[in-house]
Amino acid sequence: MKKYLILNQLGTPDEPTAEAVGEYLKEFLMDPNVITLPRPFRDLLVKGLIVPRRKSASAAKYQKIWMDSGSPLAVYTERLQKKLQQALPSDWEVLVGMRYGSPSLADAFSQVPQDAERIVYLPLYPHHARATVGSAIDRMSEVASHLKVQVLPPFYQREWYIEALSHQIGSSLTSQDHLLLSYHGLPKSQDMDKGISYQQQCYQTSADVRRKLGLSESQVSTAFQSRLGPKKWLEPSTEEMMLRLVGSGIRHLKVACPSFVADCLETLEEIGLELRKEFLAHGGESFELIPCLNDSDMLVQGLRQELQN
Repeated sequence: MKKYLILNQLGTPDEPTAEAVGEYLKEFLMDPNVITLPRPFRDLLVKGLIVPRRKSASAAKYQKIWMDSGSPLAVYTERLQKKLQQALPSDWEVLVGMRYGSPSLADAFSQVPQDAERIVYLPLYPHHARATVGSAIDRMSEVASHLKVQVLPPFYQREWYIEALSHQIGSSLTSQDHLLLSYHGLPKSQDMDKGISYQQQCYQTSADVRRKLGLSESQVSTAFQSRLGPKKWLEPSTEEMMLRLVGSGIRHLKVACPSFVADCLETLEEIGLELRKEFLAHGGESFELIPCLNDSDMLVQGLRQELQN
């Protein structure tokens, strides 16, 4: 009998068009774990306001970062899948299921037989939040209720993750750089879930990476990006922190996004293009987005280690 590893990512539009992005945004934002309003109000907000207003602008952003083989998140996740397939023993099969978009979690689990020797589900989010890990587990429970599935927990404290992240960051840093660690933001009302603070997990990662790299507190900053809507979000925002840094005399900035395993719109466009433009416009001299772990060998070996543990 075979063993199955299902890798879960957030998802991505199939094409960088307004129509495809609109369909993706509807599925994403209608998730009650993402926007917690009651269904009638969520319908009005998402389908009546957000999607019609955002789909064309978002499609234009996707077009800026789209790769020849497709969406960066889908491309890097597929590469990770293939490298894990090669790294694991031959009795393992590695599948991908997106929380939103395709291939869906239902598509992935439909390929798993009920008598499989072992089924492991890995949401590719280092930190726990209701909107990410919680939603991923909810959806898995819906489409795989007939299967016995082992869910691997968030790995933000795993030594292999800190080692891989620090190696990725450290290979790009110079003595004149300031390091900004930008995490995906959340509304403050969603920070706590099951007694776990998402923000504190992120600060723990920043502290672990700083210590691993041997940097002082003054050389590293932490912030939260991707705000949406009028609610109060986790602070400081990445843009606010960037302005604060350049105002204090920082001229050389390196940015890493530890809450993202794979590069995507939020890293490549929001940080790599837009934040870079703002930093240089306000007097910065050099700016670099450090790539996510994507399909790096250290990530592959770390995830293989997770399965063995």
